[in-house]
Amino acid sequence: TNEDTAYIHNWALNNYDEAVDLASYLVNKYTNPTSSNCVEIDFEERLIYDSSFTDSQTECIHLQMKGNPFNIYSKMLETFDGELNSNLTFKIDNTLTVEWGIIKGNPSDSGNYTMLINENLIENGYNLARYVTLCHELIHAIMYDELENKGLIVFDDGGNPIFDTNSCPEDNINLNSLTVENRFLVLVCGMNNTGVLDAEWTHELFSSDVFSIEDYRLFLENFLFNEFNWNSESLFFRNLLMDNYGADWERNVSKIMSWRGLVLTQEFLTWADDNNFSAVVDNQGQVTFPALNELQQLFSQFGNATCN
Repeated sequence: TNEDTAYIHNWALNNYDEAVDLASYLVNKYTNPTSSNCVEIDFEERLIYDSSFTDSQTECIHLQMKGNPFNIYSKMLETFDGELNSNLTFKIDNTLTVEWGIIKGNPSDSGNYTMLINENLIENGYNLARYVTLCHELIHAIMYDELENKGLIVFDDGGNPIFDTNSCPEDNINLNSLTVENRFLVLVCGMNNTGVLDAEWTHELFSSDVFSIEDYRLFLENFLFNEFNWNSESLFFRNLLMDNYGADWERNVSKIMSWRGLVLTQEFLTWADDNNFSAVVDNQGQVTFPALNELQQLFSQFGNATCN
């Protein structure tokens, strides 16, 4: 519309460097401007919505989640604020199989990330899974952005992070003098130095107390508990959840769902043991969390799949 054009024009005039960077990124990314690869852009937050994401059920949930400017999701989106140089693209993907979502980096263009969301399991799934996936993957995007800015990771041709220790700080650092971001950096370097930075390192960080900072998994648990619209579920399903998970079923469901994607971490096994949950580890090291599987099956069968 004319109003949209005027808004973009005024924003570009007042944010020249950011506008040039964003225009360059879009020109390089979308070299064949057909209707199938048109995008919607939130210029204030440098969020890019692929055409597959626009008007989807998942976008509807995303907009609801960011509607409260004071919740953790909105605060995390500030990483991609218009004043900075990082961009995040949201895209529904029909090639993902078991992953609910994944973050990909750009090996030739730092600070540009794509959140791929599973079409079958999430877009065609239920609302709580959309909440979990969007928040979980946004945490990954922030981790990658921080680590890439510090020179700790690069991305391979598939967009997967590769750890690089060349930028790790020297030993004997006074942690009290560091910012939160630099404490996070030291934590990752420490994990690498002690040999615990394995294939699940990005997930291990979710449950690491970053020197008195509340862990990311607990952030996700509290976000689900406080922000998800539990009353949007049917009365029948809410009663069923109460029967299965007790009077505090919203908290218990949030707690269990917050471990989605983290069951291969040592922190999960410790938590499951401390909280009397069974976790089955087969002879190949694969972990099964029956309580999570049962909960996902219940939501797949009875959970609200419509965002409104």
